Amino acid sequence: MDALETLVAERDCARLTYRYCRFADGGEASRLAELFTEDGVFQTPEMLLRGRAQIAATFTEREALTDLQTLHLCTNIDIEVLGPSTARGWVNLCLFRRWREVGSTAPVVVTAPSLVASYDDAYAQVGGRWLLSSRVQRVIFADPSDTGWVRPQDR
Repeated sequence: MDALETLVAERDCARLTYRYCRFADGGEASRLAELFTEDGVFQTPEMLLRGRAQIAATFTEREALTDLQTLHLCTNIDIEVLGPSTARGWVNLCLFRRWREVGSTAPVVVTAPSLVASYDDAYAQVGGRWLLSSRVQRVIFADPSDTGWVRPQDR
């Protein structure tokens, strides 16, 4: 690969993270599956999802939780192109996640991050498009009061 092809691949892979944040926080979590290969893997300490269908089903459930407000701040995106169809990457994540009053549009007043983590990513070019083949989350700091996708009163 020449330098321009490498830069384009790096940009395409980094853009997957930007779209991931946009879909996750913008009420379109079900679209996260579009960013993964057909056999893609998404893993956190709480879940292991294998395949685009399972990723879509799980994040469709998340999308229905309209009173769960999130903001994914992803930084320090570092992509290493390994060849014409493979790359790997590392991303730092600061996640704000809190429940709001049902039907409320007021800002969430708790401002501490729910977690700080990193993603270890693998990418594959399929049909001319770069996609995530694997995204594994490694938690570094976690707020013990965070209830994840479960409403506090339902715990």
